[in-house]
Amino acid sequence: VDDSHAYDADVIDLLARADVAPFKVDITANNPAGLARLKQTGYLTIPLIVVYAADGREVMKASFYTGQDLVTAITEARPRN
Repeated sequence: VDDSHAYDADVIDLLARADVAPFKVDITANNPAGLARLKQTGYLTIPLIVVYAADGREVMKASFYTGQDLVTAITEARPRN
């Protein structure tokens, strides 16, 4: 999550949940694994956010997004009980 959304309270709450696993790939340094992961998305542009459901389904992929976009995507990606 880029800095412009890092302080959105709803996004913070969702990312802190046990059923959400956020990770950030930094390709500004020598990071072959991160670059390989970025290539898997089919995009080589940054910033890029990709939200996956637990079953691996891609829910969102975007370079430009709002806090509400993230809330919607993370909520959709979370497992349903």
